[in-house]
Amino acid sequence: KGVSAATEVASYGRAAIVPALWEHLDDTSKEKVGRSHVDPFDLIVVVPDSLLLESVAKHMTIPGLVRMLKRDLPFAIVGDDANPDMDFDSHVYNLSWNVFVQPGLGLMEHIRKEAVIKALLDDLENLGRDRVLEALVYAKDEHDRTALDTTEITVKEFLEKQFFFMERYEIMPGPAAHVSDTAVVVLANDHGICSEVFHAHVDDKMCVDLAAFRKCNVELSQALHDASAVDKWDASFAAFSKEIPGLVTEAEFKRFCDMQYGRKLKVALKLMRREEDYTKELEMRRTITRQEPSKYFLNALPSPAQTEFEAAVGSLTVNDNMRLGAFKHVLVLPAGDRSLADIHLKERPSPNHVRFLLEEIIRALQQLHIWNIVHCDLKMLNVLRVLYQVKLIDFDAATTVGHRVGSKVSSGVMPPGTVNRNRRRTSSCACVEMFYKLENDAERDLYNLYWEHDSRLHNKLKPRSNIVMRCSRADTDRSPPYDFVEASPQIDIWSLGVIMFQLWSGEELVPTDVNQDVVAGQIETAMAWTEGDLHRHIEQHIANEDQRSLLSHVLVVDPSERWSLERILNHPYFRV
Repeated sequence: KGVSAATEVASYGRAAIVPALWEHLDDTSKEKVGRSHVDPFDLIVVVPDSLLLESVAKHMTIPGLVRMLKRDLPFAIVGDDANPDMDFDSHVYNLSWNVFVQPGLGLMEHIRKEAVIKALLDDLENLGRDRVLEALVYAKDEHDRTALDTTEITVKEFLEKQFFFMERYEIMPGPAAHVSDTAVVVLANDHGICSEVFHAHVDDKMCVDLAAFRKCNVELSQALHDASAVDKWDASFAAFSKEIPGLVTEAEFKRFCDMQYGRKLKVALKLMRREEDYTKELEMRRTITRQEPSKYFLNALPSPAQTEFEAAVGSLTVNDNMRLGAFKHVLVLPAGDRSLADIHLKERPSPNHVRFLLEEIIRALQQLHIWNIVHCDLKMLNVLRVLYQVKLIDFDAATTVGHRVGSKVSSGVMPPGTVNRNRRRTSSCACVEMFYKLENDAERDLYNLYWEHDSRLHNKLKPRSNIVMRCSRADTDRSPPYDFVEASPQIDIWSLGVIMFQLWSGEELVPTDVNQDVVAGQIETAMAWTEGDLHRHIEQHIANEDQRSLLSHVLVVDPSERWSLERILNHPYFRV
């Protein structure tokens, strides 16, 4: 009949005989037994004091193992194919899954348990991957131990990664670190970073030498390449290089990372909606960091492949199920401790600490300006503390000196207009700065037409009391009703003054919203500052004479009269 003896005895419920015949079967016959659905025979029925799975697993293929495991899951599958569900109550479970993941159960030499588990999860995808995974991981054996607690380390790591975004990023609980119309920042533990950095520096032997080992640590630690760090890395290299003299293998590097970094690295995933913003920030970061560790700026960490990220991001949600499928571009950065805004509000830094923070910001700006780069959105939210160092972040508004200022600026830190602020096509754009008042309906219509392509940006930049920012966009030949502003270091220096004022007075120079854009009722004040107004405002809110004196040279309406960063650092306030 073409039926093997094992299949025949199985059909009569003689499960105890099957293991004795198993080693005499060919692969085709083994599969037939594994596919058997004859009602009198339950594949999961125990032979004396054990499961059939324990006797036959080492002879079965992945599809056969999946079918056998599905016959004895920690839950029953109920409902029809279109609407399946999981039933945990009226179900008899014989512990096949728990036995399968235990270290003592062997498989065929070329089959890994991780591959079987992945195939099982894929097969049960219509039940909801996370629900199935949770049921399997926390299924308990006869001693009330979970599957995760009793399995071998490699399987445990594999199961844990199934809970992670892209099987790598363990999203931190709680709200997103930042949400705006164009970007979302999510904090996560990256469980794959050490392996990826290692493979980026391996040689043809799949090992790293001392120089590559140092580079790996520079990337992972974001530390400066100083002598003390190098000495520690060299000592670790000598301690872990055992298998091949002068080289560290992947297994040795993994053990080192487990000790040094705890198997994971806390990162910030900056998800961006617009490709042009992503490309601009990525290019600007490469220019700023020169691919070397920097004291004042964050180096981007290895990011997922674009196609893989686009395929996965649709499943990611934050803040009450806000779906992030539209944010198809990601930068992976080291996670910071706190922004300057949080430090100011929650830590109440001492006067000396404030002085230190300001000096670090100034030195970061000096580095930018040496490279002819203007940040264009310097605000307290974009100053971050990372490993006790002050870093400038968020460079999607940054541009080179002389180029047009874009659309990602925050009006609350932008300098006012000057006496010729309403005049178009002036000979000196450097004097025209960021605010413009629309003079009539025709200019208003022209402005709306210029920004109609993007409703989110248009909402951010919409006229308030007919006042707008002189922002630009790169994807159109249309013209707005104003001259564009050329980026200059004086823009950042005004923004620095706004930060100084808030740190010293405890109040904003002009009231702003959560994005640090000027609120509607204060937009005319932000646009129309005069030297007299600023002087009186500073006198009313700042008591310290050195602070007053310094602000009078930083918060200056005429950009040509603002002090340089070098001159600011030489002021008595910083010469204590």
